Amino acid sequence: MESLDLFSQFENDVPITGDKDLGCKWNFVQKPKGTMKRDREDSSFDPFKDNEVRCLVREYIQNSIDAAQKSDDNRNKKVLVTFSYGKMACSDYPNLIQSLIGRLKACSKRSQQLPGSKDIYKSKYEFLNSRRNSTIGYLKVSDYHTTGMNYIDGDDVPSAFDSCVHCSSSSYKPDGGYAGGSHGLGKTVGFVNSPFNAVYYSTKDDESGQTFGEGVVRLCTHKYKNEEGEEVLFEADAFYNKGGSPNSGEDIPIIFRREQSGTDAFVLGMEENEEDIIIMKKELLRGFFYAIYRELLDVNICGEEFTKANIGDKMLEYFPEPDYSNIDMDRSNRPELNFNPRPYLFEIAMFDGGDDNHVLFTTDDFPGQFPTLGHATLQIWKSEDITAARSLDKIIFMRNKLMTVEVRKYNSSKGFYGIMVCDGEGARYLRMLEDVRHDKWDVKELKDMSDEDKRNARKALRELDSFQKECIKVLFPEEHDKQLEIKSLKKRRIGKFGSRSEENEEDNIWPTTNVIEKEKTQGSKSGSFTIFEETKGRKKKKKKGTITVVEPETDSVPRPETDPAPKPDPNPDPNPNPEPHPEPTPKPNPTYVEGDEGEDDGTGEAENPNVEREREIKLDGRNKRLKPLHNEDFACKLEIRVPKDYYDCRLVLDIQADEGLFPLDLKNVSAGCQIRSGVSNEIYGFDLKADAPNVIKFTPQENVTLYSLNIKVYGH
Repeated sequence: MESLDLFSQFENDVPITGDKDLGCKWNFVQKPKGTMKRDREDSSFDPFKDNEVRCLVREYIQNSIDAAQKSDDNRNKKVLVTFSYGKMACSDYPNLIQSLIGRLKACSKRSQQLPGSKDIYKSKYEFLNSRRNSTIGYLKVSDYHTTGMNYIDGDDVPSAFDSCVHCSSSSYKPDGGYAGGSHGLGKTVGFVNSPFNAVYYSTKDDESGQTFGEGVVRLCTHKYKNEEGEEVLFEADAFYNKGGSPNSGEDIPIIFRREQSGTDAFVLGMEENEEDIIIMKKELLRGFFYAIYRELLDVNICGEEFTKANIGDKMLEYFPEPDYSNIDMDRSNRPELNFNPRPYLFEIAMFDGGDDNHVLFTTDDFPGQFPTLGHATLQIWKSEDITAARSLDKIIFMRNKLMTVEVRKYNSSKGFYGIMVCDGEGARYLRMLEDVRHDKWDVKELKDMSDEDKRNARKALRELDSFQKECIKVLFPEEHDKQLEIKSLKKRRIGKFGSRSEENEEDNIWPTTNVIEKEKTQGSKSGSFTIFEETKGRKKKKKKGTITVVEPETDSVPRPETDPAPKPDPNPDPNPNPEPHPEPTPKPNPTYVEGDEGEDDGTGEAENPNVEREREIKLDGRNKRLKPLHNEDFACKLEIRVPKDYYDCRLVLDIQADEGLFPLDLKNVSAGCQIRSGVSNEIYGFDLKADAPNVIKFTPQENVTLYSLNIKVYGH
């Protein structure tokens, strides 16, 4: 009975001061009426749940690198980050640990009252309740040779500690925008890894020498007894302190006190686990091998050091034969999670050029071409072994902090791997493009930016793509130095009645560069304009030996006037010299696709199954027209007309050659469009307006004179 009475005190949140709490407690605030509730777990946790340990390693190390102290010559000192586990007795911290048991139970009860809601707090309550008289573990992440976090006691004065601990979606980066993420959500990885969503932060500011410490717990809105014993609603989040402000100096519980400048993050409840430790070490090598090799960073994980002196040995230990070699065989859709870092360390990072197979490019090699991107480098390893192994070409992209951000896998096997680092002005714009997990650069991240920042960020990304393509052209001159001429083919296609008829060869010749003097336009002899769309749940596929019927959609685009369908001639002996009269134009009939030779198969959604209800827009020659441009920044102008509005469209350009289709690599595209990363023949991110000349300008990589261009357009 005595233990139950004691437990009831925890559940009723009666203040209990343990020796090691030093008067700190969770200061939950009663929820005012008319304010927003949170009836489930914080949605900012969701992006990190699939790979929570990986995200923790990347986020915490990046934050530490961003906070590197300056040396006497104003260069960043080498940062040390340590990961270590510890334990604390729950009875020593009744306010920090045991008092949360009742709060978690209240959150579980709240979740169960909501129809259809998943109760995620039951397991959290059971975990902590089972430990209330024993111990819990914690993961401590500490950094050294860093600035720590300053704090200013004022609601209207921003500071690093306030942004990290007290704010959601806040990023305090005083270095002018070259530091890590801009979302301010990365700090949630600690709460995701804690089994009851609690983290304690402790820091020492290197300028003032002051220390600050405070805990944060992030739950859901819940009912709990107040000081008068009434059950009322409480806010979802709370801070562990003596009330009002972070603790400082000797008011910080001893276990959390910081002696050297820098920051500690304690992920409460995270137990030591060998599987997690292996993940930490492997993700450290994937994400920060270059930063370690370039002596920006040393890391210690549970007593094991990772430094420049042993980075090679550690790479072989955690990416050993036979599963790994100096060839990256990963072909997954998430290369950032699965790529093999060995070749990028041994064959690229450890070489600074010097032979034909290890080449270092910089944007200085292309003066004036990349003004927004600024300084960037691309180190490449070229090897026939890559081609022989049928490994896809890949480039790892980084900013000035040397953390792996994007791993681009190309649809080619020319035989190269690369590391690109942007450490110039463009790094500031690339940071704006970085997603919340720091795994890619995406123009969707610009939606809340200013128009000027949007323009510059898009330019920086385009210039980054152009820079790597220019380097590849230099590296593989046999494919780029000579002018490419591809004979136009007389393609056979499906006619309106299912019969095959030859297209006019002139219709197939599309000028692509401004070196062509005589403009050739595509004719309109390909029949009436139709758009074929997939209805939801239906897919059309070409199957050998079968016939698929695709009905044309009725639309508002003008069609050629037609006469009534021809009737049989009643005169069995026609006049051999009849008066000429125009042939009637038949009404549109279904287009038949048979065997494997059809050009239009009616499939739309299958082209990109990850995009909901995407349609392939079929266009004839009168509604897509390509022209060469002269004295402009672009070589080609494509005009597209559609009968109704489409949004979030994409355009795929392929060259028709004797051996089949192959991608038309693009160098740059007009404003408002983007070239798909890793798919250099795909333009995306534009809308198509009905009954208007939608114009897309672009320049191919190769200097092509004539070819037959295969164009596919998709939209919603």
